[in-house]
Amino acid sequence: MKDLETRLNEIDTNDIKQGIISQLANRRYEKAANINNPYYKYQLIESIIEKINVYDETEEKFISNFHSKVNKDEAKRVYYGLVCMGGYNPELGMVMERLSDWEKICFFAGVWTNRKMRGIHSKSVKEIIGDYIKDGYDLLHKKHMIKFNQGKYKRELKLPESQDYKKNKRLEDRFNSLLAKEDGSYENSERTSIFLHGCSQNELRYLTKKFGEEVLGGYAIK
Repeated sequence: MKDLETRLNEIDTNDIKQGIISQLANRRYEKAANINNPYYKYQLIESIIEKINVYDETEEKFISNFHSKVNKDEAKRVYYGLVCMGGYNPELGMVMERLSDWEKICFFAGVWTNRKMRGIHSKSVKEIIGDYIKDGYDLLHKKHMIKFNQGKYKRELKLPESQDYKKNKRLEDRFNSLLAKEDGSYENSERTSIFLHGCSQNELRYLTKKFGEEVLGGYAIK
């Protein structure tokens, strides 16, 4: 599957961005605390899939995969994210059509956990969606691993595709830390150059998209 930025690039328009921001700004978190929420795990997951399918159909084999990978307490966060967003949004629907099933699940988990709106207007559609997906992966992983370390869960959580997001986040954090130390000195510039020299072409392409050609200079790859 193509990387997220490539898949969302053709719909990265201001109209779609404003439609998504509007829906995020109008989230109603109190709707998640409802006595009529599904109680059993199979009912919860059925309801999640039903709500996501309003936006875009999930693959048939994904449902059993979702059952086996994610426990009830973690699935609740996905459900809450879906509920607090309200009804169908055509702009978000266009995004969902371009996401994998796991990205859809993690996006809505991120919608539940990340409630900040500061700075969102300066971001692109790709950045907004990517941030919520990363937050969702982190939330599901953290909730599961806390209980795993307490002995309540028998297996560690390894969500498909999550390593790609974690790898990119580590790459961004490392490069950001180097940029923060840049003061024009030869020593700091050399550290940044050594880091970029050691990056693969895909990593340099990712950093170029994220930080811009001017920042990466001669290492930039379109």
